[in-house]
Amino acid sequence: MDDHNLSKFGTVDYCVFAGMLIASGTIGLCTSLIGIKSPEEFLMGNRSFKPLPVAMSLLTSLVSSIGILGIALAIVFCSQFALPVLHPLKLTSITEVSSILGGLPLRSNYRPHHRHKA
Repeated sequence: MDDHNLSKFGTVDYCVFAGMLIASGTIGLCTSLIGIKSPEEFLMGNRSFKPLPVAMSLLTSLVSSIGILGIALAIVFCSQFALPVLHPLKLTSITEVSSILGGLPLRSNYRPHHRHKA
């Protein structure tokens, strides 16, 4: 594959995009047809959800697509750039890398102040 074809939508991309639009439209249509009257009723289910759906909703809102893409990018970066440099050096931690690079300060010298009794 050349890079020019990678920047365009393919058949699978269009199918996923259309599927997501259809799913979103279906949810909107169904909620309007079953008679949800208020935003609170739609968004919070009249506060009658069980704990599992609430937990799943919180989980999906916290684990965003940006986070998932960031993790994937970190994996690609480490496997393509960091590992080929660090593996031949036989380093096991970022602290060892810091000591080779001139002792960059990675550890904080912060110590919380304790109140002493007078």
